[in-house]
Amino acid sequence: MFAGQEAFKCMANCLDNEALEGAALDRCSRRCTELLERVKHAVEHDMNELQERVSRGVQLCNDQATDMLGERSEPDPAMRERAEKFADECAAKSLKSHTSFISAIQQRVSRIVE
Repeated sequence: MFAGQEAFKCMANCLDNEALEGAALDRCSRRCTELLERVKHAVEHDMNELQERVSRGVQLCNDQATDMLGERSEPDPAMRERAEKFADECAAKSLKSHTSFISAIQQRVSRIVE
C-alpha cells in the first residue's frame, strides 16, 4: 500500500483511540509519519546529489567550450557556433549519463518503503 495512505490511516487510528492523550497521542502520530519522513529525506538527499552532479557536468562542458574559443576578444561566428554546439552536445551526454542515478533513487525509496 502507498506509504501516504498508510500514514493517514495510522493517524486516524491514533485519533480514534480515546485512550491516547497528550504525549502518547503525539508519539503515536509521530510513529505514523516516520516512514514518510525517511522517504522525504532520502529523496531530498539524492535529488540534491543529482543536481550537483548535473551542474558540475554542465559547468565542465561550458568550461571546455570556453576554452575552445581561446583568448580572442571576438571569436569568429563559425568558431562560436562550434563551441556552442559542443557545449550543447556535451551537456546532453552529461545529463544522459546521470539517468541511471534516477532509477537508483527509485530503488532506494522502494527499499525504504518495504
